[in-house]
Amino acid sequence: NVLKRSEFLRYRRELLYVTSKLNFRSPAREVRIDHSSPDFISWEDINGIDAVKKEIVEIIDYLKDPALLRQRGVPRIGGVLLAGAPGTGKTLLAKSIAAESGVRMFTCSGTDFF
Repeated sequence: NVLKRSEFLRYRRELLYVTSKLNFRSPAREVRIDHSSPDFISWEDINGIDAVKKEIVEIIDYLKDPALLRQRGVPRIGGVLLAGAPGTGKTLLAKSIAAESGVRMFTCSGTDFF
């Protein structure tokens, strides 16, 4: 499921607009991912959302290898915004994405937006 360059740039503009509304004076915090913890959920442990996992694999590939983005003319990913009802596993999914791709994860709530 490859995005066209114009679609990707439009998505990036929307993402940058949303992230510009973050209030970084608020308690947005880094989440430490402990691979040795018994509560650690790896990417392989996530089941039941195969359609979502197929789309997110592209993001993981970009996070692992930023050269893929540069080939499309995008300097970097500003972030990924997961939205949905409470209790649907957004944080769990974000932790497994960060662990799989080897990047840091920051979290904030909806009240951190203006």
